[in-house]
Amino acid sequence: MLIVKVKEGNSVYLGDDIVVHIDEVSGRVVKLAVVAPDDVRILRQKIYLENHPDERPIEPRRRY
Repeated sequence: MLIVKVKEGNSVYLGDDIVVHIDEVSGRVVKLAVVAPDDVRILRQKIYLENHPDERPIEPRRRY
């Protein structure tokens, strides 16, 4: 797992096809804008786990 600190207004590129833009930070809430190909599913963890009840959430090994 890679943990990246990114300031509001900046972006992170995942490969050549996916961009995660940090749109807004308000307290502990972060608003993301994700640009990805149509065949890439983008789900919040809560929704993903509702559809995959046997999966455990991925947690970072260390908190920063």
